[in-house]
Formats: sequence, structure tokens, C-alpha cells
Amino acid sequence: MLVFSKKYHLKALTLVAITVLASGCGSSSEDTPKIDIPIGEAKAETLLDMSQVAIDDQPALAKDWHKGAVFMEIFVRSYKDSDGDGIGDFEGLTSQLDYIAELGVEGIWLMPFSESSDKDHGYEVVDYRSIESDYGTREDFDEFLKQAHARGIGVIADYVINHSSGDNPVFILSLIHSDVMEFHYDNLRYWLNAGIDGFRFDAVGQLVENGPDQTTGQPENTAILYGLQQVVTQGYSHRYMICEDPTSSASVVNAAGDDSCGSSFSFYLNDSIMSAVQQGYAGSDFTDKLTSYPLDKMGIVLANHDLFSGHRIYEQVGGDEAKYRLAATTLLTLPGQPFVYYGEEVGMGHTKHSSGDYLLRAPMSWTHEGGFTTGTPYREIATNTENYNVTSQMADNSSIYHHYKKLIQLRKATQALRSGDLTVLHEGEVLAYRRSISASNVLVVLNYSDSAQDASIPLEVSSAVLSPLAGFGSGNVSRTSDGSLALQLAANEIRIYQY
Repeated sequence: MLVFSKKYHLKALTLVAITVLASGCGSSSEDTPKIDIPIGEAKAETLLDMSQVAIDDQPALAKDWHKGAVFMEIFVRSYKDSDGDGIGDFEGLTSQLDYIAELGVEGIWLMPFSESSDKDHGYEVVDYRSIESDYGTREDFDEFLKQAHARGIGVIADYVINHSSGDNPVFILSLIHSDVMEFHYDNLRYWLNAGIDGFRFDAVGQLVENGPDQTTGQPENTAILYGLQQVVTQGYSHRYMICEDPTSSASVVNAAGDDSCGSSFSFYLNDSIMSAVQQGYAGSDFTDKLTSYPLDKMGIVLANHDLFSGHRIYEQVGGDEAKYRLAATTLLTLPGQPFVYYGEEVGMGHTKHSSGDYLLRAPMSWTHEGGFTTGTPYREIATNTENYNVTSQMADNSSIYHHYKKLIQLRKATQALRSGDLTVLHEGEVLAYRRSISASNVLVVLNYSDSAQDASIPLEVSSAVLSPLAGFGSGNVSRTSDGSLALQLAANEIRIYQY
């Protein structure tokens, strides 16, 4: 058994891992090919805690706190620097929790914050139970978590299970070995005991490989994900987990299954949303996903930290704020859990003089000069920081920031938007759908077209008077004699009614 009861030197652990692999981890030595393993450059004094962890279940938030909630994905390194070294940290993030809470966000997804060998994005994990030294101390993290909970904000951590740094002792071991999974289970319990409210699991479509042409979507993945569910949401109270599997539309749906991860990101739906916004038309490719995806069990995104999910929204719409608002409204009125990528709420664009994924990970735009640090930022600020920053956006009541805030607050206050069913009523240049729960209905009408449109929306009710919500509509409207609603919509107009 690969079980450690105390801390060991990292290189020593790596050698132990090699020994376990050589012994076959339950299979005969003849079955295990001899391979050369790079040890990495970890220092001998580096310590790694691989002790077993017992459950200590003390939930900080109410049951189902996450359902229908709006999350913000945050890259700590790029969010707010507290000490002038040019790198974001937990003290800086804690100082901005009031801003996040005022926006209406109820959940934070933290990109990896454990010690990593990449010293950037954090996905090359060296020690799963540590805090990245650039981000501060464990005490800084604990204070952040305490203050988030005090504001009713849940925190889920990015857990990188399908790979690690070459300096991590489990780097050479497969997830099919129970000892390796127990190591991960203990790491999860470690953070759950510390008060974390759940996890986002990275790249779960690539957990097990059965050959050079069988590297994604292998049948063993489902059992692994269900095992994680048993630890996180069945072993603990009021916790939430969600998985990333962009392999295919089918894998997106499968990962959300109760026998798998239980919740997944709605990849490919984001492409359909942005296509409708850009092309001015919501076709069957879009509406089919709205009806076939189990959206209530999904994280809904427009874009995130990975380029495969799309560029920053500002770049995708070419700075067109009307189209930006249409995309945001779609995101924030669908079922499920909308995830806003940090800076998205103020229209932040790409970082200057960069490429690839790094384009998407600029330091947060707090002021027209940046405001991220008093020193020199570790990465250049966004290209549009001068006009699209928190200070400027908050001062302008017609800004993208206030559009996001108004919709997030409306979602929190309107049960039909937070947890109601969805029925598509109209597609084409105009997309219309109803969100309903019990006797409460909300109608969302989006004119994706750059020209005025007349639309007849079948309400499927015998009588109704529709009242506009949050200013999305000029006055009450009524259905026609045939039960439909005749609307004359301006270009890119948004209407939201309650009835």
C-alpha cells in the first residue's frame, strides 16, 4: 500500500513511487515494463504531506447554496496584488470580496492555488496540500475563506487530477491504482476539512489511457468520477463539484450524470451563444442544446481561462457593447450555474503583447491605469484597460458592469430565473424562452439581429399580462386573441417580462 503517515522528502517519495511502480502495484513484475522516469528538480528539503485524512464535516453554507448561483472564476495571480511585488495574492483577493459580493456573486472558483512548478497558471501541481508561496501563507488563505463565507460566498477549488508536476511523486502513477486514488481522496478531505465548499475537476475526459489511440473518454473515467462524488458530495454536507470535459457534446452530457461527476460545464453551448450574438441568428444548433443539455446540472460559461473556450468576450464581439450585453443576458437567464470569468463583468480584453492562453489572463483592470499593483505587474495589463476598468464602469450607470450587476441581482431575486424550467418559444433572429416554476413565469426575448424585428411569441397560456423586469421593456404588454404575443423589437433589443 502506498500510505504515508507523516511528511517525507519529495525526492524520497518519488523513489518510493518508482519502487511501487516497479512492483506492479498489484500486478506481477513481468507485466510492468521498465521505463526511465525523470525525477525533476525538486529540492531535497521540500516536504510533502501524504498522510491519511479523516472526515471532519463542518459545512459553512446552506444546503444547495450553489444551485442557480452565479460564480466568478478567479486567477489569484492576476486578481489583486497586496504587497507590490507584481503578483496577485490572497490578501489582495480578500480586499476585493466586498466588490464581488456587491455584484451579487455567490460562488468563487479559484484556479489552482497550490505550489506548482510552472509558477504561473498553477496546473503543474507539486504539492496538493500547500499554498503557492507567491500567493501568501496558509493563514492568508484561511482568512480569505472566512471572509468569503461571512459574505455568503462559497469557494470551490480547482483540483488537477489528470496530471501533476514532474516533481510530484504520483506523476508516474496511473489513476487505476487504488493507492493513487486514496492519495487524491485524502487531499480532497484535507481541503474540505479546511472549509472549502467543493471542487472543479480539470480535464476529466483524459483520466485513463488504454493505448495511443484510446486516450480520451475511456470507460474507467466514469467510475473514477463517481468515486470523487462519493468523497466530496456524499462524504460531506452542502458541497458542490463540477467537471471539465470538453471532449464532445456527448461527453459534456455524460459527465453531468449522477453516475459520473454529477455536474459539468456546458461546452459547445458557449460556442452556440457567441455564434448567435455574432451572426444575429439563433438556429436549431443552439436551441437543440437548450433542450437536450441538463442545464440545471451544468456550469454555463461564455469563455474562461482556456483559449479553446473562446477569446475574451470583448474581443469576440469586436468591442460592440450591444452584442456584449446580449451574450451576458443569455448567460445570466439560462438554467444552471453561470460562471463569469474575472474581468468579464467590466468588458476586460486581452493582455498586451501576449499569445495563446496568456492572452486571457491579464491582471485585473481596477483603474484606467490598471490598479492591480503598486509595483510592476508580472504580466502586461489588458489592451482596453483605460476605458474598461472597475472604477470607470462603476461610475457609468449604462456600463457593462451595471448590466451584469442588474441581471445577477435579478436572477437572485427571481426564483423562476434561478431554478425554473426552460421552454424555447421562438428561434431565429429573435430567441425567446420561458423560465417557469410553479405559477411564476419569466419570458426572455433576445433580438440577436442588427435590425428591427417583428416577432410573434406563443405564450401557451389563456390569458396573461406581462410586466417588464429590471427595466428590460417599456411597459406592460398583453397576449393577442390567439394566445401569442406580438412584439416589435429594436436592433439587439433585450426584453424580460414576468407573468
